[in-house]
Amino acid sequence: MHFSPSEEETIWNLAFAIEKEYQNNTDDFSKTIIWSHLSTMFKYAQRYYKRQFINREELSGATFTKFNNLLSSYFEDKNNNDLRLPTVNYMA
Repeated sequence: MHFSPSEEETIWNLAFAIEKEYQNNTDDFSKTIIWSHLSTMFKYAQRYYKRQFINREELSGATFTKFNNLLSSYFEDKNNNDLRLPTVNYMA
C-alpha cells in the first residue's frame, strides 16, 4: 500500500499513541483506549487502500482492456504463424 507523507504521519501518530498507552500505568480504560486507536488506524488504512483504486480505476481499467484486446487479437490472427508470446515492443 502506498501512503502520502501526511497519511504515513497519521498512521505513525496512532502507533505511537498505542505504544504510549501500553507503556502507561494500566487502568480500567487502557484496553478500551488501545482498541479505539487500533480501530481508527484500521479505518484510515481501509480509506487509504480503497482510495488508491478509486483514483486509478478508470485508467487501469482502460489500459487493461486495451492490453487484453491487443493480446486476444494477436493470438486470433490467422496470418500469425508465430505461436510465441508477443514481444514487449509489440505490446507497447
